[in-house]
Amino acid sequence: MKLAVAKQHVFDRFLDTWTGTSLSQVVFENESSTSLDSGSSAWIRVSVREITGGQRTLGSEGNRKFRRFARAFIQVFTTPDTGCSSGFSLAEQARELFEGKSFEGLDFYNAQIDVLGMSGKWFYTLTQCDFNFDDTK
Repeated sequence: MKLAVAKQHVFDRFLDTWTGTSLSQVVFENESSTSLDSGSSAWIRVSVREITGGQRTLGSEGNRKFRRFARAFIQVFTTPDTGCSSGFSLAEQARELFEGKSFEGLDFYNAQIDVLGMSGKWFYTLTQCDFNFDDTK
């Protein structure tokens, strides 16, 4: 599986299972967040980055397995001066969608939440979900 396909599986799972905010308050990487950033309601950005990988098997071309390690980032933006519980609650909901789950050839394991504080006019909480998948070449 290629990274672009893995990303789409992550995005699809988020869309299919997210209940923390309205889906109109969710953007994915390389989508404009201008209208959400200028609003006053909590909003979410979801992105995926490859971290590392390596060859797992030998063999002829078309039959070699490469294990890719990647991370899904769920960025939670909430209004300031309301405490961190709403952002943390949404970040925990995001963690529950992925941590320890396997679907569509993706195996998720660790997920962590970081309360990062102010980012512009928003209070920023980040969920990072590590996963791996195999690519055959």
